[in-house]
Amino acid sequence: MFDELDCNPETVLTYILAISICLAGCISYLPQYYSLIKSEQIKGISEISLLIMNIAGATLAANAFILNYWRFQCYETCSFWICTGRLLSLIQIFIGWLVVIPLYFIFIRFKIKGSKKRVLSDIRYIMTYLIFVGIMILIGLVDRALDSNSAIFFRVAATILGIIAAICSAIIWIPQIVKLIKTQDPRGLSLLMFFLQTPGNIMIII
Repeated sequence: MFDELDCNPETVLTYILAISICLAGCISYLPQYYSLIKSEQIKGISEISLLIMNIAGATLAANAFILNYWRFQCYETCSFWICTGRLLSLIQIFIGWLVVIPLYFIFIRFKIKGSKKRVLSDIRYIMTYLIFVGIMILIGLVDRALDSNSAIFFRVAATILGIIAAICSAIIWIPQIVKLIKTQDPRGLSLLMFFLQTPGNIMIII
């Protein structure tokens, strides 16, 4: 539980770094959105990589939410800004997941454009993903409703989600690399996005 001693704010540098990472996470994907919408080119983009990226983001967000759920108790004792500041690391993980969702849906939109054969297949993929995300959110929320005996279940769930997120994160770009080698067509990919994400990833490691 939180007490008055836990209500001391973090250092200014910590807040600046955390907020910068959150903003960079949002901004870094804007060039890719723009490139896809403007060119309507998806030939050089791997759908498998996008799907793995979404699964990695969803499982990591669910894992972080379960493991850090106790931090929300801060709002019962401390000020809104101090508690929100303490949650910035969790917020940046959710941003990392949320920014890739539109990317996948934009990709699907141009993929099924003018192709009736793939519509049902892609709708099935999207619905499967949405159901998966819903289950992950439900797992996190019911922690509040169940008694303390459920702690073991949620620790195991968090561990499994973390492992899935780690595996997906490790193999995200393999299908994309294979796709580029086969097609030798980088159209649709934004080089600026990768330039922005590289220093962002270094900041996250720091």
